[in-house]
Amino acid sequence: SEKRKLDIASCVFNVQTGLSYLARAALLSYGLTTGPCSRARTPENQRGCAFDVINTIDWFGWAAEFLIDIANSCPETYSDNIACAGAIVDIVSSGTSLSVTLDGMVSECKPSTRPSGTP
Repeated sequence: SEKRKLDIASCVFNVQTGLSYLARAALLSYGLTTGPCSRARTPENQRGCAFDVINTIDWFGWAAEFLIDIANSCPETYSDNIACAGAIVDIVSSGTSLSVTLDGMVSECKPSTRPSGTP
């Protein structure tokens, strides 16, 4: 059926995307041992470390969401429990993404200090 073909396509993309997020999360995890978290405790390093930890949690969360979705898109059966688990992981991942985004808005959305008309 047409729906099954869409499920199979979704399965393939969920596998690819989930593994990509997982690889990124692994790289970020390694960065926790070599980046700001491993350096002297200055306010700048502490802030950088906090962002690295949040981003690592975020990427693992997105990986988990796509990997969970495999359980519903690959087999021919559907589970409300699996869909619920995916929704819960989505809330956690969205929350961590939102915290980093909001901080970016606060730090980047300030009046310009450049004179008017300069690039």
